[in-house]
Order: sequence, then structure tokens, then C-alpha cells
Amino acid sequence: FPYTTLFRSCRIAKQSLELMYAYVDTLSERKKQIILMHITGRLSTKEIATMLGITQKAVQNQLGTALHGLKRSLIPFIITLIMLKF
Repeated sequence: FPYTTLFRSCRIAKQSLELMYAYVDTLSERKKQIILMHITGRLSTKEIATMLGITQKAVQNQLGTALHGLKRSLIPFIITLIMLKF
């Protein structure tokens, strides 16, 4: 029984990551670079701005729109999970 729950959790996590990367692939190269640096590299907006030679505000704007879109793309998946009661 615990293994079933663990397996289900792992499968859901994998599906979530697949959806996230599918969404990221739709972004412009700059937004893709920024969101991946932030999420996978765990870099701050200031660090990203320095590395890319752009303003921190530009990074914040790009990251904000990318994260907003990501949330919107995951909503149907989350609603399905809720309806299925995970």
C-alpha cells in the first residue's frame, strides 16, 4: 500500500516536470534561459542579470511573465489531480 502511494507520487512529479519542460520549450530563448537559470540553477534575479548583462528589472519582468504562463499551463493538470483526489 505505501509503495502504491509512493509510485503514484513519483509518477505525478514526473508528469509535472514533463509539463513544465514542455511549457519552457515554447518560450523565447531569452525567457527560457532566464527561467531555467532561476529554477534549475537557483540563481537570483540579480545574479542572472549580471551573467546576462541586462538589468535586474528586465530579468524580473521576463521571469514574471514566464512563471505566470507556467502556472496557467499547469492549472488543468492540477484541477485533474484534485478531481481524482490525487
